[in-house]
Amino acid sequence: MAASKLGALPSTSLTATKLKDGSVMIRTASPNGDVTAYNTYLPSSKTWFSPYADSGGYYGYESTQQSGRSIRWTGIFYSPSGGATPIRDTYTMLGMTKQYDLSEAKVGGSWKVTARTTCTKS
Repeated sequence: MAASKLGALPSTSLTATKLKDGSVMIRTASPNGDVTAYNTYLPSSKTWFSPYADSGGYYGYESTQQSGRSIRWTGIFYSPSGGATPIRDTYTMLGMTKQYDLSEAKVGGSWKVTARTTCTKS
């Protein structure tokens, strides 16, 4: 999932729902607010595409053409005031029920870590 100003908290929950068209809707809820994203595959370009928005008015997208144990998604993060920031998330599968996400944003010309998140399926 893309970086959000809402931040990851220990009490964050994630729900994934497969839709009729094959896309996956992902909803993350935390005490700070919610984020909704859609992951869909575009066969013509062999690209995964994920637009998202959060309850604070931030939105954006990420995409990837990679596959494997570690996958990097890249995109743009927009603020409600109109600012745009390049972002990237590197997801690494740590096992069948655990994944690690390194979130980064390009600030002042260099990549800065914005979050390190481990997600465990319960």
